[in-house]
Amino acid sequence: MLNFRGRTYIGTKHFTPGELIAQLWHVFARSCQRATTQRASLTATGHAMAWALLLAGLLPSAKAGAWQEAMKSSEDFEVISFVTALDPTALMRTNLLESFPLKVTLLGLEPEKKPWTNLRKLQLLHQHVAKLPPEKVVFAIDFFDVVWLHCQRDLVEIFKSFGRPMVFSAELHPYPISPDALERLERAEGYPLLAQRKEPLRTVEGKTYKYLNSGCLVGYAGALKLATARMLQRGGQNRYVRNSRLASSELERVQMQMGIDDQIAWHTYALHHSDEIALDYDADLFLSVLSIPLKDFVLKRGQVWAEPFGRPACFAHGNGASNMAIYVAQIQQLAKTYPGLQPGNCSEVVKEVGNAKMWELNCDDGVARAKPRRKLPRKKCIASSLSNATLESS
Repeated sequence: MLNFRGRTYIGTKHFTPGELIAQLWHVFARSCQRATTQRASLTATGHAMAWALLLAGLLPSAKAGAWQEAMKSSEDFEVISFVTALDPTALMRTNLLESFPLKVTLLGLEPEKKPWTNLRKLQLLHQHVAKLPPEKVVFAIDFFDVVWLHCQRDLVEIFKSFGRPMVFSAELHPYPISPDALERLERAEGYPLLAQRKEPLRTVEGKTYKYLNSGCLVGYAGALKLATARMLQRGGQNRYVRNSRLASSELERVQMQMGIDDQIAWHTYALHHSDEIALDYDADLFLSVLSIPLKDFVLKRGQVWAEPFGRPACFAHGNGASNMAIYVAQIQQLAKTYPGLQPGNCSEVVKEVGNAKMWELNCDDGVARAKPRRKLPRKKCIASSLSNATLESS
């Protein structure tokens, strides 16, 4: 359950028959993962991959319609999320279906003639917020690489405390700004500081947590409507999207995915309208985890603390195809059975599976040191291994 503005909410989810199959598979895989005996490593098997491929064939992407139809909230905030396909493998990198307690409106599964690009998120966001009261608070997050870590903070009040109409997650990398473009920007005015603060910015592994990430954001519907309308003018042929001043040549426009990627558009928007945007430099709302190692996370009283930020994480975003967000969510769940287990006791391992590489979480050493709270059932589960592996064809 989640507390917003002192109220507790429980999500209500609706599925079509095909979507229910995907959800049942997801829950089955998760339950089997928790039911595996003394070993905590998440090892992929051919059987599990075969089942995943079978389900992928049964559930063609972008043809299932609205995946999750959320009831309209009468409160002054709502949560929306962007999805691109019914992909059982991608489902293994999120826990929002099973762990997030709020009603979520999922956008992006309607059939489209054009291939998906992240710029489509701007269109979906604009279409949605245009129908809302301008004062309504909208949390807009990516779906397949974001996890909920059960923090206890009042996120609506934290958003309002920033004093800006829109707040974005920060991150350690300037993606997709090219090194040359970033160097020119730093020589000129520098990357903007998008919040008032007296303290130095947070650093992790020698990198500064100062760049905008568009995978998690929150804002008033009216502000989001205005910003997205500006960026969608003339089909993206404007100073925010296709003609961003961050590029000095057509080659750089292509390299930085201008007209394709939403994040470069938001970078540019922040340069022009820094008074409208704040970045969540302290991870009060959102944490982008790329390049943050497992050792920097600690479990305290059931919550996942991000030590470089000195607080529990709420939404964690596995940006840059990082598995770190789902890893800490898995460890948080595993620690309910093995008290004392810590993220620093686990590691990421890489295995060769046919022509692909698979990245997995291995907590064998940590589990060996921890005393289980209860005896685990002696049942085998082929699905336990599918958990959140990232596959890269070679």
